[in-house]
Amino acid sequence: MEEYKIDDLSDKELKWGYWFISHKEELKKYGAYLLALVCLLIWIKPVWGLVVYLSELPQDQAIIMSLTRPGIDFSALREKSRVEELRITPARAIYTGDNQYDFLAQATNLNLNRGVAELKYRFVSGAFVSPTGTIAILPNRTVYLLSLANQSPIRLSSPVLEIISLRWQSIRQRLESSENPIVISQPTFGPNEDNSRFLINFLAKNESLKNIWEVRFQGILFAGNNIVSVNQITMEEFISGQSREVEISWFERLPGVSRVEVIPVVDVFDENNFFEISSQAIDF
Repeated sequence: MEEYKIDDLSDKELKWGYWFISHKEELKKYGAYLLALVCLLIWIKPVWGLVVYLSELPQDQAIIMSLTRPGIDFSALREKSRVEELRITPARAIYTGDNQYDFLAQATNLNLNRGVAELKYRFVSGAFVSPTGTIAILPNRTVYLLSLANQSPIRLSSPVLEIISLRWQSIRQRLESSENPIVISQPTFGPNEDNSRFLINFLAKNESLKNIWEVRFQGILFAGNNIVSVNQITMEEFISGQSREVEISWFERLPGVSRVEVIPVVDVFDENNFFEISSQAIDF
């Protein structure tokens, strides 16, 4: 079929023009729908983001508030790790006769996981200076700093305790537990059979898994709340699990004693204070 041109328009272009004019209203309607759909697609993302933001706003605020609060109580940690100073009572002198004096002071370690690996001390009374003493103190324990049988023709009174050196150490560097490895039974006090001396008798047991070379036992005698006499004894080669009868003696005359106290002192910080034995039967 031969095509004719009218005003430079072909039959095909005329057909498209006719179709466009006849469907003009429908095209407007569909165009409006398409424009609405495009607008909807454009706005749906920010609207959805706003909905999500509003729904998560309380959670975000809670997170922000948690960030502004300290997550770790550093003050409590510092307080827990702080080393408590030793609590030491004023020094005392007890006259035991024959120009002899015993010096003592009570020392308490309030720390729960830190012990005194070595405390060197001495007592001074006027021009008199006692020999240097050394002791170790477990965590949360009380011991006595003692210097016994100090000879002086001059009356010694109002002694002063001098700390020469003090070394702290974490208990975890030596033992898994801060408990004293030596446990004693309830001690008894009284004269011996011929009344020549007074005795504290008790049973001591090494409940640790270690054999101990040296254990010091301090005996403190009270009349009411007042300390009237002190003494100490050292025992050697205390095998793990072993129980031993121990006695601390006094030969001088004593005032009425109402209460006794026995304190085992073990230097758990010195690795040379522990020893091993061959696997053989041991009669406890």
